[in-house]
Amino acid sequence: MTIKIGGHLVSTEERIVDIDYFMAIADVLREVHHQVSKLTIVVGGGTLAREYIKALSKVSIPEGLKDIVGIWAARLNAMTLISILSDIAYSSIPTSIEDYLRALSSSNVVVLGGLQPGQSTTTVAALVAEAGLSDLLILTTDVDGIYTSDPKRDPNAKKLEVVHVDELEKLIVQEYYAGSYALLDSYAIRVLKRSRIRTFVINGRPPNNILRVLSGERIGTEIVY
Repeated sequence: MTIKIGGHLVSTEERIVDIDYFMAIADVLREVHHQVSKLTIVVGGGTLAREYIKALSKVSIPEGLKDIVGIWAARLNAMTLISILSDIAYSSIPTSIEDYLRALSSSNVVVLGGLQPGQSTTTVAALVAEAGLSDLLILTTDVDGIYTSDPKRDPNAKKLEVVHVDELEKLIVQEYYAGSYALLDSYAIRVLKRSRIRTFVINGRPPNNILRVLSGERIGTEIVY
């Protein structure tokens, strides 16, 4: 099983490092760890990454280098979670798919941040879920699921209980650049489309929503194929 923890959940504009959320999600992940044979967590960079990238945008820095800064911000968030889960977590952060597969051979929870420039951490989650043969991918974010448009900007946006991956491709249109934020990007969707992993997009607040999905409750949005 793979869980993506959205950067907006662990690093907000109000709290660059939301340690209370880290502690709350860690408690839930301990419960999940007891329910599944293999557990992988991917953590986003959140406001921490965006603030660094925003600062670098004031000088002539290539987008690829900004991406690397964002990757390290996500890895810092990942290491924070590893520290809290020290008794059950793999002690280091994989930096490639090969590293990840070696880590997955242990019985510990594997926690990652970013992998390479040009990839969102949602794409990383899809890639490791595919490589690790996960039977379930849960993408946690700060909205209640996938909507017909951005619910933060459009009051008429409608939440979709179920969305086919082909329809999702039509809904998601974005220009990717370092530090940008979107619920899903085109690369992640392509990976999901080929791997056909059962995927849910849910609100990560409260973290117990993850347990609700595992219990079979219908929340958020399910991506189908």
